[in-house]
Amino acid sequence: MAEWAFKNVPPGTGVTHVRLGQPRGTPPGELVSAEERALKLMTLPEADLVVRDRGDVWVIEFIVWRPQETIGQLLYYLTLVHSTPGYEDVDADRIHGMVVSGLEDDRVSRLATSLGIGFEVYRPPWLEEALAARRGKS
Repeated sequence: MAEWAFKNVPPGTGVTHVRLGQPRGTPPGELVSAEERALKLMTLPEADLVVRDRGDVWVIEFIVWRPQETIGQLLYYLTLVHSTPGYEDVDADRIHGMVVSGLEDDRVSRLATSLGIGFEVYRPPWLEEALAARRGKS
């Protein structure tokens, strides 16, 4: 994740491991106090990377195996951005999602695109070697 972010994210615009939304039971449209949110922080979903750049917000998830499952997770995360402190002012049409996967899969890429989610394959040499080792090849 860090390697991809270093190459693709403008400095100072990305935050890793962002807890999204408000604790369960919070009425829609309401925000709990900062103290209550902090106490319940571990119960909130965690996005791998959130990038805020020039008015746009990108929620980015990184995955190697089963990227199709990450699409559903990301769709859920996108619904939580507005209720996350610091992101309440973002226009809905400026919130985007992206899956960065270590595996190519045209079907998953087409599915993501059809849902308005970006899909990128990122497979640096070290990951290629790890995938080959897992498959029993050198």
